[in-house]
Amino acid sequence: LVRDDVFMHGCDNSIELLRHATVKRDVDVALCDNLMLPYRDGAWDYVMSIAVLHHMSTPERRLQALRELFRILRRHREGKLLLYVRSHERQDLIVKGAKLLNGDSQELLIPWNW
Repeated sequence: LVRDDVFMHGCDNSIELLRHATVKRDVDVALCDNLMLPYRDGAWDYVMSIAVLHHMSTPERRLQALRELFRILRRHREGKLLLYVRSHERQDLIVKGAKLLNGDSQELLIPWNW
């Protein structure tokens, strides 16, 4: 791990991804669903959601996933959320001149307007 004083925990709904996460590191993981996370309110100082929301099938499910992320995050603006969203299907949203990340044609910068 990068730091000894940090507790790292990962969750996913894919057992294969969880197995992969623990191959090289002793990392705490849990099999769960982003729409109903098994953590108490305000449990985490930092939350990362990387390439998850675009898998949600409806705008309502995406909003529910966001609600869950904010629910488990520490309150009063002390907690930090890193949210990474991508969309291969919405080519019309791709920023003109955006650079590809890691050479992957599906990793494109898109605007996030709410």
